[in-house]
Amino acid sequence: MTKINPRRLAILSLAILAPLGARAQDAPTATESLQTEAAALAPLVTNGSAKMLLRATSALPLPETRTILRTPDRSAAYTETEAAGLPESTRAALTPRVCDARFYYYTGYGSPLIYARALDIVASLWTLDSTRQPHESNVFAGRRILDFGYGSIGHLRLLASLGAECTGVEVEPLFRALYSFPGDQGEIAGFDGAPSGHVTLLDGHWPGDEAIRTAAGGDLDLFISKNVLKRGYIHPSRDADPRFLVHLGVDDQTFLTAVHDALRPGGLFLIYNISPAQNPDDQPYLPHADGQSPFTHEQFEHAGFDILEFDHVDTDIILNFWSALGYDEGKSPDDLRADLFAWYTLARRNS
Repeated sequence: MTKINPRRLAILSLAILAPLGARAQDAPTATESLQTEAAALAPLVTNGSAKMLLRATSALPLPETRTILRTPDRSAAYTETEAAGLPESTRAALTPRVCDARFYYYTGYGSPLIYARALDIVASLWTLDSTRQPHESNVFAGRRILDFGYGSIGHLRLLASLGAECTGVEVEPLFRALYSFPGDQGEIAGFDGAPSGHVTLLDGHWPGDEAIRTAAGGDLDLFISKNVLKRGYIHPSRDADPRFLVHLGVDDQTFLTAVHDALRPGGLFLIYNISPAQNPDDQPYLPHADGQSPFTHEQFEHAGFDILEFDHVDTDIILNFWSALGYDEGKSPDDLRADLFAWYTLARRNS
């Protein structure tokens, strides 16, 4: 059965995909586009470390175009070097996907700089936390961060350039191959005086796959997930095609306990979701349109979390992000407000 990525379908429904095909010769490069977006978003973030994260786009490398080969059912993907070692019958069935620098940073999910809003929330909280301040002007330095369903390497490289130790977990096979070239992972040079950081990407299911869970490690300062842990994906309120859902592989309480155990005492768990409007009852249910927390307040507390914000409505700020990035497609603020919503839930490990 062909694998369908529900988050990619969600982004398509929000109509925010950047053009990924051939570009005019005078069009900006992917890194130039990110720098332009960073400048547009800078007035919308409040924390100095989040602003520094946006400035770090100036140091992002421009990767060369690479070709990834995929199996017919898209359950596996290989670099050209990896494919050369496969049996001829397997190689013959592979389909090439040419991935340029724009796809490297934007993949199918739009700008990685949308993460700046979620990271601004965290950075502002860390700035107020006097118990662990690894760097006077950069609260990301020295932090251990895990992104559940990272979707793109861009924001992880930016965090690492500010001195963070970043781990991304994904189940999309294309990303394993796409980001397996020299320089993609490992040590990332520090930006503007920040210490060097590190990027590690893991391909598989967390926490059900013990090897993935072990590789991801613990003592995390932040466990973050954007547009993956949605109530509609995990607990749809109406019938939904299971291909469009996110299957955690464990029950809710087991998942929350695993997050709790992976965090250091005082570590943060942030779920940040952006969603379109839900369809009327007489039309197919859209799992990605229900972006509220899939876990209840009681489940968080039972796992050992203190709730700092639960299903906090963040729509007004995301509407400003959408306009700054040009994703509003000329819609008036009122029209866009009826089509776009954002929520976040923020919890802290209490012991």
